[in-house]
Amino acid sequence: MPAIGVIVAGLLLVAGSASGQTQDVSEARAALLAALERLIATGEPSRATHDEGQHLQIAVSDAIARGDEEIERLASRAAFPLIATASRPVSPITDLPAITIDARQVLRLPRPVPFEAMLHAAVDGREFVPAGRIGTGTRWGGRIDTLLPPGASTPGVHRVRVRAHLVFGGPDDRRWTEVRDLPELSYALFDPDAPADAISSLLTAPATASAGAFAEGLPDLPFGAWLLRLVNGGDPKGKRPVDWMSQFCSERLEDTGRVPRSGDLCSVAWFEHSGEIFRIWFKTGNLRFTEAGPEWRVNPPVVEGINSAHSGAAASTLAEFLEIVSGPRESWPSGDVAIAPGDIVISAPDPARAYRSTVTVTVRNNGTADVAKVQVSYTVADDAVRRPDWRTAVVDVPRRGSTDVTFEAEFPRGYGFVIAHALQWSDASPHDTFASDPTPDDACAFRVVNAAGAPRDYVKSLGDASGCRGW
Repeated sequence: MPAIGVIVAGLLLVAGSASGQTQDVSEARAALLAALERLIATGEPSRATHDEGQHLQIAVSDAIARGDEEIERLASRAAFPLIATASRPVSPITDLPAITIDARQVLRLPRPVPFEAMLHAAVDGREFVPAGRIGTGTRWGGRIDTLLPPGASTPGVHRVRVRAHLVFGGPDDRRWTEVRDLPELSYALFDPDAPADAISSLLTAPATASAGAFAEGLPDLPFGAWLLRLVNGGDPKGKRPVDWMSQFCSERLEDTGRVPRSGDLCSVAWFEHSGEIFRIWFKTGNLRFTEAGPEWRVNPPVVEGINSAHSGAAASTLAEFLEIVSGPRESWPSGDVAIAPGDIVISAPDPARAYRSTVTVTVRNNGTADVAKVQVSYTVADDAVRRPDWRTAVVDVPRRGSTDVTFEAEFPRGYGFVIAHALQWSDASPHDTFASDPTPDDACAFRVVNAAGAPRDYVKSLGDASGCRGW
């Protein structure tokens, strides 16, 4: 499978082949076919609204407009990829996880082909048995004890294979069928009344370990007991709970549209403190898939990070967290993304190359907390009145730091503009985090190329139309 960067480069060339791109079109088309096959097999990219997903959508739309029937059929198969997930990687048998298969839409097509699929599941290497039905844009799922054979609910490590028998087309227009094996799933269960073992430690180890092992100055108490006292103002019998949940560590900083099925495993403490919901993430192990199947590893617990649901406050250590909650809420760290006109740097347009330029947009974080998955939308055009065509990138921006977004632009008339707008919170934001930008007015800017060659009042009309700062 080609690397993502190679695929994206190929897609851009397909989408822009009519505007002077010189790379061999057959290579770009092969990259597009490979990207669609990857979407079918893995569900990635999970969104067509930014980065490689947006480039894929553009390339598919362009190919269909050119009458490429092979790509249109492949895109019809990929538009609603079937994605199977387990709600939690590790659970007690008293609180069983759920299995879900999503058929959410990723690609938008001018002539979408509906489908219906019969699902069959095989647990722990046993034979496939009927499991349910799913259709275009729907979801199938439920607790494992209602969907899978009885053995799927017993303590231990389990593996689940799902096979879908798909029929594309309506009842009176059956076009084609296919059998698709979805990526394998694995989850682990333990009996909370049995002696502790490796599986249970993936969830329970942080709560039972000494608090003093995680931060200097904390007492030699089980961390779970110490945290309960903290949450309840020192009262060990307080009623405010701490809920522990097994999640993949990547969910702390990842786009909510991405649902992992492997990677580092975290035990996460959820609790309320100072009017905010906090989560402390402890890395306890790893799940990866090999040719032999799922491979689980258990590690001593370490603090992976701490985040909050609404304030944007985040910390990398328990000491930082305690410092945060010891002060007034208005002093808590938060992100603050910004783009100034001077942060948009445009190389001199080359008349010999359709006035092509390289554009670098620097997205800054003036705040005191890191911000993950900032949505940066940008457009390049020359007509200040006509609605521009936007592209979107998603980037992480460190506290008091910056991240660059770089792209190619063309100005066929010899003049034009670039507008860039950063959204601190959007659909791409991490799991259960809703921290908005405290100063949104400074997150949008534009720069004009060759204002002397542009129409009269060009810069003013841009400012009026966009509401952004610029020159």
